[in-house]
Amino acid sequence: MAQKKKTNNKKNNKVVKKSELELVKESLLRDYDEENKNKKKVLNETDNSNNKRNIVTAFIVGLLIGVGIMAIIVPDRIAKLENGEEIIVKINDKNITADELYTDMKEYYTVDILLDKIDNIILTKIYPEDNDMKTEINNIADYYISMYETYYGYTEEQFLEANNFKNRDEFLDAIALDYRRNKCLEDYTKSLVTENEINKYYKDSVYGDIETKYISVSGTDDTSKSLAERIINRLNNGESYDDVVEHYGDRITSEDLGYISFDNELDDVYIDSLLALENNNYTTTPVNTDDGYMIILRGESKDKPSLDDVKGKIIDILAKQKQSEDSTLIYKALIDIRKNNGLEIKDTDLSKKYNDYIKTNTSNNE
Repeated sequence: MAQKKKTNNKKNNKVVKKSELELVKESLLRDYDEENKNKKKVLNETDNSNNKRNIVTAFIVGLLIGVGIMAIIVPDRIAKLENGEEIIVKINDKNITADELYTDMKEYYTVDILLDKIDNIILTKIYPEDNDMKTEINNIADYYISMYETYYGYTEEQFLEANNFKNRDEFLDAIALDYRRNKCLEDYTKSLVTENEINKYYKDSVYGDIETKYISVSGTDDTSKSLAERIINRLNNGESYDDVVEHYGDRITSEDLGYISFDNELDDVYIDSLLALENNNYTTTPVNTDDGYMIILRGESKDKPSLDDVKGKIIDILAKQKQSEDSTLIYKALIDIRKNNGLEIKDTDLSKKYNDYIKTNTSNNE
């Protein structure tokens, strides 16, 4: 069948927006070998696993809640040193204070835990949950769980326990944060697209819908090429597409794609060959592909759409191109939205860690 567009193709001018579920599926399959070694890794923003983040977050929240409740209900039972520091643990004559624990935790754990909480606050307000988001998040969760069931034999409960989620709602919250971060990335990269880029893409890459179908011969050897040439000879002799397809049966594959638009998912080899044809013609030499040889047929075509009619699609395509070309954009997008929402880290140590995080993740030297 016709080859699908690869998003890392050098031309990369026909990348089509994919759903969050498709992106997660691709990520899961790409990381499967790594997951097989470490079953406790599910969702990442950086190289640190969420398992550690979940454990630490739960610990911090539990600690703060515990301290808060104690302060409200039994404030006179919180011991303090002469300098005012609160004692949270006493072992014989040794004390561990809240300040000491806080300092140690800042030193040991990354800034990612703090950023998860910050981003949840900011992004939930900007991207409130609607029915579409809720459905997609649940679909992503179901897909992860089904993959673990398929490859590891886990039940949903075992999956959640293995990945340190207390329940499904906690897992959905983690996915929702990732979902909102991707929405932030989409909006940020769209804002980077210029009018000059839009106009150039419209001029060079937009065309009216084209009717097309193909016949494909698998294999790259001489026998396959010879078969493709015989098919072309039959077409040259006046046989119809349908007759040729029926004659060769399961020795070939074929498909009538109908009308395709400029933002299709077909491989560049297919599109370049198609655009080189006049209406109601076909390739008179076999088109060499990664999988074999193709005969591409072009039917009727429609007028080129106006810029106003396709501007939104062009912006989507160019934004996806920018994302594929610059892996730091996700960090830049989140840094930008935090800044625009008044982020100010008061703690000196955490502020330094965040500044180091910015320098590390916005450098294009990979």
